[in-house]
Amino acid sequence: MASSRWTQEILDEAGRQGDDPTVRPNADDLAAQVMSSAEGIRRQNELLQLVDLLMGSTALALTEKSVLRQKLAEFPPEALRYFEPAPAPDWLDEEKLRAGATLWRDNSLACVGALYALSLPACYLCEEGVPALYATAKLENRQYIFQRVYETGLFADDVLDVGGFQVLEDYTPELYLEVLKDVDPEGDWTATHGGRLARASGETSPDLGARVAEEAKKRRKRFLWGRGFLAARKVRFLHASIRFMLQNPDKLPHRPAPAGDGSAKHGPTEQRDYLRQEWSRRPVRDERLRDNPPINQEQLAMVLLTFGYMIPLGLERWGCRIPRPQKEAFLHLWKVVGHVMGIREDLMTDDWDEAKVLLDTVLARQAYPSDAAKDMTGALMDFLREYMPHLPGGLRQRLAAHPIIDQLGQLDARYAEMILPPEDYAAARKPLPRLVYGAITRVLRLYYRVRNRVVGTVPVVGDALVSALHRSSEELIASWRDQFRRRPFALSGGYTLPEAQDD
Repeated sequence: MASSRWTQEILDEAGRQGDDPTVRPNADDLAAQVMSSAEGIRRQNELLQLVDLLMGSTALALTEKSVLRQKLAEFPPEALRYFEPAPAPDWLDEEKLRAGATLWRDNSLACVGALYALSLPACYLCEEGVPALYATAKLENRQYIFQRVYETGLFADDVLDVGGFQVLEDYTPELYLEVLKDVDPEGDWTATHGGRLARASGETSPDLGARVAEEAKKRRKRFLWGRGFLAARKVRFLHASIRFMLQNPDKLPHRPAPAGDGSAKHGPTEQRDYLRQEWSRRPVRDERLRDNPPINQEQLAMVLLTFGYMIPLGLERWGCRIPRPQKEAFLHLWKVVGHVMGIREDLMTDDWDEAKVLLDTVLARQAYPSDAAKDMTGALMDFLREYMPHLPGGLRQRLAAHPIIDQLGQLDARYAEMILPPEDYAAARKPLPRLVYGAITRVLRLYYRVRNRVVGTVPVVGDALVSALHRSSEELIASWRDQFRRRPFALSGGYTLPEAQDD
C-alpha cells in the first residue's frame, strides 16, 4: 500500500510556486528578462525559433563557434545556460528511459488515442488550471484549441521518441587524473602535453586499469541532452512566459486587444487590460488561492501524471497488457521530463501506486465543473470528429464523447459529466452510439490479443505489424507539424495565442 506523502500543506505550498525556485537557471527569471522590453514578444519568439533549429541539429549547441550558439549568446546569459545540456539527476536510469520510450514506439497510435481521450480531458477537470489557457487562447475560434491539441501531440512525440533524451557522460582527462591520484597515490601521476597521463614512480598493478575505470564511472558527470530535452525546456519557458503575461500585464507594451472571433465584442480595450480582467475574474472557489500563479507546481504535477500515469492506464483500458516494470519505466521517463520542465522533485514519482495516490489527491482538490472546461472539451471533440469517418445517422457527432466517457470513468464516473457539454453527454448515452463504441473497443482488444500471440509465436511478423502501425502514427504526427503556418508554441504580437491559419 503506497503511503500518502502529499499533505494538503505541501500541495498548498506547491500551488503558490511557478517554476521550481530551487533550480537554476530559472525559467521565470528568463521569461521576465526576455519579455519586459518593448520587443519582448518578438524576442521571445526569436528565442523559440532558435530552439526549433537546435532540435533539428542538437550538436550545434555544443559547437562553440556555431551561428546558432552565437545567436543564443545575443540573449540574456541565462538563455544560453538554460538551453545547454543540464546535469542529470542522480536517480536517472537510462534503461528505464529506453523501456518507457519503447512503450510509446510500440503503441504510439493507441497512445495518441489515450492522449486525447483521457490525458487532455483530465487536464480540463482542474478548474484552477483551465483559466490560464482560457485567458490566453480565446475559445471563440476553436482553431486555437486545435492548435493546442496538435502541439501537445508534437511535444509528446519529441520527449517520448527513442533517443529523445540523450545522456552525455563527461569522462575527461582531469577526471581520470583525479581518480589515478586516489587509486594509485604512489604513482605520482601527472598530465603531460596532449592530455596523456604519466606515472612518475613505482610499478603499476595488473588490475589498475579496471579499478580506475570502475571508480571513474562512479565519479563521472552525466548531462541530459537531445530533442526531448529541448522540447521540455521550450514548453517550460512557454509556461513561464504565460505566467509573466498574466501576472504582469502592466509590463507588456501597449497594444489594441484582438477581436477574437472577428467581432468588436472586446471593443477598444487595451490588450493588457484584457489580460488583467480575464485573469482577475476567473472563478476561484477559495479566495486564498486567487494570488496563486498560473501553471503552478501543483497543476504541473497533475499535468505530468496525465501523461506518465494516464497513457498506460488508457492503453490497458483498450486491451493492451503492460507489465508493471514497463509502466513504471514510462513514469520514470516522464519524471525526467518533469525534472527538465522545472517541477519539484517531491511532487513526482515513478512508483505506480504512488502515482495513483498523488493523482487522486490532486483531483480531490482540483476537479470541479466549469463552463470553460465544457467549451474546451467540446472543441476537443470537434478535433476528434475530424479524424473519424463519416457515419450515418449523426453517429460521428455522438460517438466523439464515448472515448472520453469510457476513459475518464476509470477515475470517477462523475468526471465526464463535469467537463462534457450537456447535449453531447446526453446524446452519447443513447443505445446506438453505445453499441457502436462497444464494438470498436472489442475490435481493439481483439487486435491486442492477436498481436500478443503473433509477437510471441512469430516475432518477425509481430515486429512488422508494430512497425507498420508506428509508421502510421509518425505520418499522422508529421502531418500535424505542417498543419499551421504559425510556428508551434509561438506567441503573437497581440499577446494572445494567435489564430491558426489553414494552409
